[in-house]
Amino acid sequence: MHPKNSTPLSDTQYPDQGDPDLAPKVAAIVPEDKQHAVVALLIAERAHASTWWTILNEMRCRKLLPDWALKMGAGSHPSYDKYDADCRASNLAMLAYDGHLNALIYPCSEFAPRNAESQNVAREPGGAQ
Repeated sequence: MHPKNSTPLSDTQYPDQGDPDLAPKVAAIVPEDKQHAVVALLIAERAHASTWWTILNEMRCRKLLPDWALKMGAGSHPSYDKYDADCRASNLAMLAYDGHLNALIYPCSEFAPRNAESQNVAREPGGAQ
């Protein structure tokens, strides 16, 4: 850590870096056999909410929102931060999971190289497709 930075990173900034032994143990309220379906539904619902927030944010930036919506904080970054915190709290309560839900449906290992001999299959810029 840089000597001028006296604020250490918290587990919420990088949840994957936290010590799992120190994390509080939380019981999920959704049974394990139903979690995949619930996760898929939550992802779909949150995609809609994210789209709506993006539209409101663009309208706010272009000064197209009415005053009453501006007073509510519609499309603002603090409103998105509150939404994100509520989503994380819901994930923890329902699924006992503290992370991005897409990781449960699409694990990173599906896209990671399998071994040291894996080849980079990215196309060269400007090359033939």
